[in-house]
Amino acid sequence: MKSLFRYLPIFLLFAFLIGCQDEDMAPASNDPDDDLVQDEKPQPNNSQEVIIVVDESLDFSNYEIHTLVDSISLNDPDEKLYAPEDYTSTVYAIDNESGEINAVGQYNPTTKTVNFGPETITESLLHLAPLYNSLTEQERLDFINRVKGDDSFMALLETVNIILSNKEPIYSERPEFTDQILAINDFIIQNYFSNNNPNDRVLNGDEAFSDFIKNDQGLAIYNEVSSYVSVKFKSLTDDNYTKKFILNPGPLTPIGKETIERPFINDDYYHVSIDQTDEEVYERNLDKAVNKFLGAIMSGIIGVNPAEGLKGCVSTISGELIKTFRTYVLESNNPSNEKILTDFISATVNVLKQSITDNGKCTSIFLNKRIISQAIVANANLIFKIYKAAKFAYDVSEASAYSFALFEKTQIKLDENLQKYRGNPIPAILEAVDVNSFESEYLPGDKVSVQVKMNAKSNYGEWEKSGYKVSWSVPPLNGELNALFSDTNEEGIATVLWTLPQQENAVVNLTAELKDQEGDHLYGSPMNFQVNITEKVDSLALYRQAAVGTWDVVASNGGSPVNYEYVIEMREDGSLFAKWWSLYENGERYNPCCPWTRVPKVQEIDGRYHLNFFLNLHAVQPTDPLTYPPTTVNHYHPNGTVSYACTKR
Repeated sequence: MKSLFRYLPIFLLFAFLIGCQDEDMAPASNDPDDDLVQDEKPQPNNSQEVIIVVDESLDFSNYEIHTLVDSISLNDPDEKLYAPEDYTSTVYAIDNESGEINAVGQYNPTTKTVNFGPETITESLLHLAPLYNSLTEQERLDFINRVKGDDSFMALLETVNIILSNKEPIYSERPEFTDQILAINDFIIQNYFSNNNPNDRVLNGDEAFSDFIKNDQGLAIYNEVSSYVSVKFKSLTDDNYTKKFILNPGPLTPIGKETIERPFINDDYYHVSIDQTDEEVYERNLDKAVNKFLGAIMSGIIGVNPAEGLKGCVSTISGELIKTFRTYVLESNNPSNEKILTDFISATVNVLKQSITDNGKCTSIFLNKRIISQAIVANANLIFKIYKAAKFAYDVSEASAYSFALFEKTQIKLDENLQKYRGNPIPAILEAVDVNSFESEYLPGDKVSVQVKMNAKSNYGEWEKSGYKVSWSVPPLNGELNALFSDTNEEGIATVLWTLPQQENAVVNLTAELKDQEGDHLYGSPMNFQVNITEKVDSLALYRQAAVGTWDVVASNGGSPVNYEYVIEMREDGSLFAKWWSLYENGERYNPCCPWTRVPKVQEIDGRYHLNFFLNLHAVQPTDPLTYPPTTVNHYHPNGTVSYACTKR
């Protein structure tokens, strides 16, 4: 993967170091570089004497020891050293020959003692792990105790021993030193940030809408990024109904289930926008970005939690950084992620240096300006190296997440239309549609199947088609239903069986309604279905009428077929009378004067009407007993040897 950061430009480093050498050292009597000699140097305000203890394995004979407000040479055992009396801070061991910071120690105003030994010096470097500043105070204490038993700490301790023996700068340029700091950071991730899997992590600008809005026992909003995000629900049915939620940053894990919002909003249709352009969200991310960059550099100087006496100074620095960052965002032209972080770190260093060296709230606190400026630059250069060595900034620091949230190209900007139905988000806008094909007329008492289907007007994902509740109703005397409620099936269809009333020449109605849990209709609801009922049909009379006419009949018993002509008439009393002739091949009647005659009876057999000609059954058989008129007469012979094919002329 391409490196994310460039080194701080060389000219910047030299500018810092050279510029700081020329700063006024006030009060002069507390700096060993000052030419003013006094019998006893004055004690700085709000300070106390600190005892320095150097491990026997270390050679500090040519070193100066610097606190934030004072310094001494270890060659003068009688000289006193002072440090701030009300907050922790870092103490630096400076090599007089190289001028480099070759060791660091942690000063605690309670113990008033600073121990310089390989292990304590290694402990003083743990703050360089970027996520160290994201731990709570209790977590930091636990981390320091636990990490000492880890291989990552032992490897760093071994490297620190080599650096100390060789009298190299403690903010080392060694590649293994940077790798070991990142290994310490991995220890923090694995033990204090749950569900870590950097390979699955989503980044600003690559998220999907469905990564945020989920159905998890109801509508749930997850923040998938480690920065603030705004989620706005605007009703599509009520212009006056809008709900906005600001999501807290998710932890540095692939799925931030710890950062979840379960908003209370009505069932409705919504346009949902998820973004980081909201003014309040922007200000929060800006404030956090400043906090993280400032903490990354200053934690190695004044600790993570500044005491009351330092808050005014830190507040001043933060205010300046906010203005600087905001101006940079407005004036920058689509910078790369690498340049964003590089420039923000540079800006932090510039503001810190100016705040410490210029007149203001910080100058009266940080008296040892040269060493503090040198430490700031050393910390910043090492942070560059750590980011450069990291496979991606999201793995190591929250500062990158807040920074990227400020720039248009990496801001979250997502929007979709969705529906909330009975508490659950539906990734679609649904409407009820009519899928019926009704006949133009029905008979009294007919049973009619009525269906409603849920259809997506728009969708951004797969949606569950079953479970939408439909209520059915008919007015009095409009028939009966087999159910008053039914749910849609897996195809999104709900069905009811409607039995029409025993009423002729009527128009009847059925209503289907789909509502949300607030009682409001869904799109397409209510739906009204209307059918016409005609007069009741006398099927027997229709059958008799259909049988009247002339039929051509072909009889076959295995030999040559015999042709007949059947004529069926209806008498005044409604009964049928039949006569028939056999036919010559030319179609002429045989014995035309004397046809065979019968008075057939109509019988119903197996749901069909038949004409009974004594022993033989000539049946008018439509394809459906209620479909008229019939088109054929089937002649059944009792012995089964003769078959008849009958066709009406």
